[in-house]
Amino acid sequence: MASALQLDIDSPTPDKVVLDDPLFTPQEIAKALKMSDDYVRRLFEREPGVIFLPSPGRASARRHRTMRIPKSVLVRVCQAGAR
Repeated sequence: MASALQLDIDSPTPDKVVLDDPLFTPQEIAKALKMSDDYVRRLFEREPGVIFLPSPGRASARRHRTMRIPKSVLVRVCQAGAR
């Protein structure tokens, strides 16, 4: 299955989203950083480069979205938080 999340903070291009970037779920990042899932979702929901995929369903039902965070965005946010 999926390997453990490894954070490479010294990425050469932290400001660019690369098409072959690994994608992480908020749950994977929350577990690796020992934070809550909700906090990670709020932290990344307005970050450029984060991918949201709508779930098909009825128009009247509550909106569900799948969030995926590229590694380059994760590195950028971690570097900005370390300053």
